[in-house]
Amino acid sequence: MTSTRPPLSRPSSRCTRSTLPTRCSPTLCAASRRPPMTDVPNDPTEPRPLDRAPGPVGRLLNGAAAVTQFFCTALMVVMTVIISWQIFGRFILNNTPKWSEQLAGVLMVYLTLLGGAIAVKEGRHIALTYFRDRFPVKLREAAWVVCHLLVLGFGLIMLVYGAKMAQLVQAWTIPTLGVSTSVNYWPFPVSGALIVAFSAQALVRAWRNTP
Repeated sequence: MTSTRPPLSRPSSRCTRSTLPTRCSPTLCAASRRPPMTDVPNDPTEPRPLDRAPGPVGRLLNGAAAVTQFFCTALMVVMTVIISWQIFGRFILNNTPKWSEQLAGVLMVYLTLLGGAIAVKEGRHIALTYFRDRFPVKLREAAWVVCHLLVLGFGLIMLVYGAKMAQLVQAWTIPTLGVSTSVNYWPFPVSGALIVAFSAQALVRAWRNTP
């Protein structure tokens, strides 16, 4: 006489109501009670990419941003090749190129400043928003406007004084490269002009309440 046993049930990977804890952890409870970042649609305090501005000016700025981003990508590739060749020459050939370190430094200046301008357009700079996010909506909007006005003013300073510095050192020469020292300073006015344009674009779009 054989006895049949019921088949063993496999443990389910899904959580059922009975398997869930009756009380949430303090971390989850605190997260659930946390106030939302924004409470109105199209809140300008929320960082969002500014890549679809209407009109010819917006298309011009988008084109400038695309060209600058492509240029920064090319600079990164060239810097990687130069530094790799410098390491290979130093440790393998025992003959370090004299121009490699100075040229990599110049390219780093261009990459940093132009990349910073792109970050202004895309709203990707580091921001401390702990206190601002707890303000009322109107104060948040005012803080956002003040922040972009400060960034715009900083871009103007870079534009004006960067051009003056580039002209001041025009007669000096970088010995290892044989070019004017002003190449180290021209990224400042270029980046400043882009920062001014992108900050003004953000302010105009927030004023018009465009997505």
